[in-house]
Amino acid sequence: MNNYFSFKQFTVWQDKTAMKVGTDGVLIGTLAANPHYSSSPSISPKNILDIGTGTSLVALILAQRFANANSILGIDIDPDATAQAQENFNNSPWHNRLSASCIDVVSFLSNTPFDLIVCNPPYFNNSLKSPDNQRAIARHTVSLDYLSLALSAERLLATDGLFVVILPTDSFNSFESLALEAGLYCSAMTNVFPTPEKPAKRIVAEFSKANPNTAKKIYYLTIEESRHVYTLDFKLLTSDFYLERK
Repeated sequence: MNNYFSFKQFTVWQDKTAMKVGTDGVLIGTLAANPHYSSSPSISPKNILDIGTGTSLVALILAQRFANANSILGIDIDPDATAQAQENFNNSPWHNRLSASCIDVVSFLSNTPFDLIVCNPPYFNNSLKSPDNQRAIARHTVSLDYLSLALSAERLLATDGLFVVILPTDSFNSFESLALEAGLYCSAMTNVFPTPEKPAKRIVAEFSKANPNTAKKIYYLTIEESRHVYTLDFKLLTSDFYLERK
C-alpha cells in the first residue's frame, strides 16, 4: 500500500495512521451536506468539525467543497494520526482554514458551535479486536461508543446544524435510537450499494436537533456497475476529487 494517496487538489499521506484512505471517507466527505442527498440543500457551513479525522481525508474534501467555511477542525485521540493530519493540512491549498487537535470528543469544549459535524466512526462493536492497539482504537468502539458520540455531537452542534455519520447498514437502527435519546433526529439517509446486485453495505445518515415535521428523506447511491466500472452517479459525486474514474 502506498504511503500517500493523491487527489486532484491535495495529497493524503497515510504512513503514520492505522486506518488508510478508503471509500467510506470519500463517501461521507462528498455526501455530507450535499444538496442532492440532504434535507437542507441550502446549507453553507462556516464551522466544521471532523471527529476521528485520521488521515484528514474527510476534512480535506470538505475544505475543497465549502470554500466559505471559516474553520475546519479535525480531532483524533491518536497523536500520530493528529500529527499526520496537521501535516496534510499544512500541505493543502486550504491550510489557513484547517487545523488538527489531539483530543477526545467527549472532553472537547468549543466556544463556537459547529454548523456541520462529520464522523466516520469505529464500526466493530463485537468483532475480534486487532492486536495492534492503534488499529484497534481506530476500528473498534473501544474508545468511543455510539451513545457518547451522539451526545457529544448534540452538545457541539449549532441549533440549525447537521451531524453526518457513515455506518454499516446493520448498525443504523441502533445508532438512530441512541441519537434520538441524545436529542438528534435523522432527517436524511443515503443507502450505499456496492453494485446493483448487492445489498446496501453503508448508510450515510444526517441528523439535526430539529424534530422533522415530515419523514426522513431517503436516497440511494450505487458505486459500481461492475468491477471497477463506476456508475454515473458515483462519478458525478467524486469527479472533483478522484484523479481518474472509468
